[in-house]
Amino acid sequence: MAQTIVGRLAATLDLDVRRFNQGLRSADVGIRVFERSVGASSAVIKDFATLAGGIGLTRIAGEAIMAGESMISLERRLNVMSNSMQKMGIEGSKPAELMTFLSTEADRMAFDFSELTKTFTQLVPAALATGLAFDEVKNVLTGTIGMANLMGASAQEMARAFVAIRQVIGKDRLQMEELRQQLGEAMPNSMVIVAEGLNQINKETGELGENLKITTASLNAMIQAGKIDGELFVRAWSIGTARAREFAEARSMMLSGQMTIARNIFERDVGDFMNKSGVNNFLAAIMMEFNKKFRAVMSNDATAASFGQWMQNSVKSM
Repeated sequence: MAQTIVGRLAATLDLDVRRFNQGLRSADVGIRVFERSVGASSAVIKDFATLAGGIGLTRIAGEAIMAGESMISLERRLNVMSNSMQKMGIEGSKPAELMTFLSTEADRMAFDFSELTKTFTQLVPAALATGLAFDEVKNVLTGTIGMANLMGASAQEMARAFVAIRQVIGKDRLQMEELRQQLGEAMPNSMVIVAEGLNQINKETGELGENLKITTASLNAMIQAGKIDGELFVRAWSIGTARAREFAEARSMMLSGQMTIARNIFERDVGDFMNKSGVNNFLAAIMMEFNKKFRAVMSNDATAASFGQWMQNSVKSM
């Protein structure tokens, strides 16, 4: 009886395993073909692998595939944003124009492309929803990065700074929590930045009071009284960080900046190449077929029951 069960189980498992292996081999062949095509078509990638410390072509191929996935995702997000922005009549909001802005600024400031696109796609919709001008938002974005670079802020501190800016815009009110803590951690001179911006605004428009000179002390009083809304803060912050935008390129002259640019090229340009090549879609189709066969094997109750019984009988016979 045990021999009969084992025989049936062996036959069933053999059939399912053969199907499973066929799917696995198909996926493996597809990936190996891709690796060979990369090796044959791009000596630069081979050289990069060698310079990077012998990472190997397989690792490069895997990273290229993930870069392609990221670019597909970014392209979709920019398309959605662009549709909304064009309906609002905002110039320079076509998908290609948004991508050009992100690519140019990321390399100019030697700032991580992935982080820049993440911040951009989170900050812009929130700002535009409150009526802020697109150019003003771009100035805030680049000015903040420039100032943070000058102050030596870490990536984590910069990320918290942008969270604070979004909170001010979303709440339509500047509070000391954002200015002293989140913004202050990345840029200890954040109060001076806002004060300088407000003084310049008042010099040009007089809207805050004739001959009023804003100091950090009077700024604190204005914040406590709730006199600085999101729109005024953005204008002041844009003006206060304007000079920093001019110095943002300094980091691109450093080794760390050039390494960031190299990573940007891989994530953005290689990712764009992968997206346009259709390789990701091809591998996705192979993996889809593999997953179907894998699921079929794992969801076969009869096979599972037979396998369980075989294991029990094997243990009992020991």
